[in-house]
Amino acid sequence: MGLELVMKTSIYLYKSQCPYVSFYINPNLYKSQSPYVSVSISLNLYKSQCPYVSFSINPNLYKSQSPYVSVSISLNLYKSLCPYVSFSINPNLYKSQSPYVSVSISLNLYKSLCPYVSFSINPKLYTSQSPYVSVPISLNLYKSQSP
Repeated sequence: MGLELVMKTSIYLYKSQCPYVSFYINPNLYKSQSPYVSVSISLNLYKSQCPYVSFSINPNLYKSQSPYVSVSISLNLYKSLCPYVSFSINPNLYKSQSPYVSVSISLNLYKSLCPYVSFSINPKLYTSQSPYVSVPISLNLYKSQSP
């Protein structure tokens, strides 16, 4: 027996310094009576130095009653010297009750002498309970003479 519920509220304010706000919740109950929940909030301020903010949470419970959780927060500042910031956490618990965790942070500064920074951590625990860790860091400077 499945259940799907959608709640959405939106506010549209264009061509100004006012925000666009969107919020929705999507809980789903599947055959195993395990929920999938998605919550996102976005704030958009266009043609200004104001941020775009997005927040989402996605817990999932599958056949083994193990959760998948995703949390992401992004902050975007367009056409300015302000950064684009993204942060996400994704812990996963599978059949062996071992977590997969992903943490990423990115900072983008467009059309300036400022850097693009990306950072991510991905520890994984499998059936052998052995970790896999990946930590890449990149720094990019576009359309400039900066290193």
